[in-house]
Amino acid sequence: MALKTLIFNYTGGVQSFTAPLNGRYSLEAYGASGGNSARSTSQRGGKGGYASGDIKLLAGQTIYIYVGGQGGDTNAADSTSDAGGYNGGGSLLSGQSLYGAPGGGATDFRTSSGAWDTLTGLQSRVLVAGGGGGANSRDDGYGYGSGGDGGGLVGTDGTTAGQNSGGMSYGYGYGTGGTQTSAGSYRWYQNGILKSDSINGGFGVGGANTQSGGGGGWYGGAGSGHGGAGGGSSYYGSLLNPTAIAGVNNGNGKAIITYEDYEMFYLLKKDGAYYIPQKAFFDIHNKKFNSVTIEYILNNYTITKPDDLNKPFVMNGKTLYPSDILDFSKCQICAFTQASLDDRELKMIYEPSNISLAKTTIKVKDKFTSLTSNLDHTFIDITSPDKNKLDYFIDYNRDDQDNLRKSCGILNKEILKYDFFLNFKFDATDAKLQTIKLFGRNDKYTKIKDYSIDVYDDFIDKAYIVFHKDYDAVFVNKLSSESAAYTINTLDKF
Repeated sequence: MALKTLIFNYTGGVQSFTAPLNGRYSLEAYGASGGNSARSTSQRGGKGGYASGDIKLLAGQTIYIYVGGQGGDTNAADSTSDAGGYNGGGSLLSGQSLYGAPGGGATDFRTSSGAWDTLTGLQSRVLVAGGGGGANSRDDGYGYGSGGDGGGLVGTDGTTAGQNSGGMSYGYGYGTGGTQTSAGSYRWYQNGILKSDSINGGFGVGGANTQSGGGGGWYGGAGSGHGGAGGGSSYYGSLLNPTAIAGVNNGNGKAIITYEDYEMFYLLKKDGAYYIPQKAFFDIHNKKFNSVTIEYILNNYTITKPDDLNKPFVMNGKTLYPSDILDFSKCQICAFTQASLDDRELKMIYEPSNISLAKTTIKVKDKFTSLTSNLDHTFIDITSPDKNKLDYFIDYNRDDQDNLRKSCGILNKEILKYDFFLNFKFDATDAKLQTIKLFGRNDKYTKIKDYSIDVYDDFIDKAYIVFHKDYDAVFVNKLSSESAAYTINTLDKF
């Protein structure tokens, strides 16, 4: 076991990470800082915030990373607009780049990809580090100030000279930081009296204003027309071990993923017993491999590549192949990680080969019990890239016409009755079974909400599919007979 750390730097676009194993992953995000105004070194953009937390991911699950860009430093001639940093930094409006600066973008992890500013994408964020607000150095009567830092769960307010000097000739103001429920507001004072207090910015985006742009965040900080802009808020939702700290990062943002990188191990199973087909386990007198126990496996990981299951060894000057000693056609390959062993629960990694799937029938058996009393029957739905390459057969173990083989290509709704066996036949080398979904029928014949599916294995003789909340677990008869040519990497995938 070793800790593996991946760092995602600013690219100006979406990046992704696919979990290699079931497990807990540590996420860290640093928001980008707001822009500085080169007219003054006293007024600076706010620093980006920091947020972290742990998330549980399933093998193959993908999350998307959006790393915030720093708000640009400005001292150029006036322009019509100076864009904020990537991923929500508030823009600078009305050609005031001579004085102010835009806000920095947030850095976030989300479960939906696409353009950074789509509502679906923003709503799918699981961790956000707020960006810093932009600075404003205009000192000719409008008020000036530094940008607020990105959050914390609340972004920091921008500053303004007028707060302490008693006012400026055109008034003074600043942008407040974003919160967990609202964007920041632009507050403008004149002669010490609050004249205006209005929301500036929004969900995921910092406010745009004439003198400084707000920082991006869960909710953006407000831009300002008379001072520094507010920083965006950070967010960690329901993550485990969460942290949010304001004002940590200068420059572009970054994201970090850390996880325990477990090595994969393999062994064989036959008739309920486990075998490691290597020389150390060969009984020379009885010409067979001795079986091993789960307790032994816990401390003796030996085979890390499936091809090595049939690696030859020399005994008394003779080269022996494991497949000549143990009938591989009657064995299953068991794939597991140290993590699953440490938990004393071996979870199978399902990675099928097309050749094997084309020759394989998957059988599901169930004493099927609905947990929702008002559902008279249940329906099965099957998803696949091409259902025409799959057939299914429902066997109720009854001598009637209910037992019919049908093509998944014409499947719409199949009522499940009694106790049943469900078989799938793969009719093409590129056939793929993706999911099995169950629906219930009530008096209005509407489908209930479908829930995610867990597949787990007790590593003895049973595997299960769990349909969350609405149904009991489904027992899966694991494959037990495949020819030796197809035993590598051929477990069922759901």
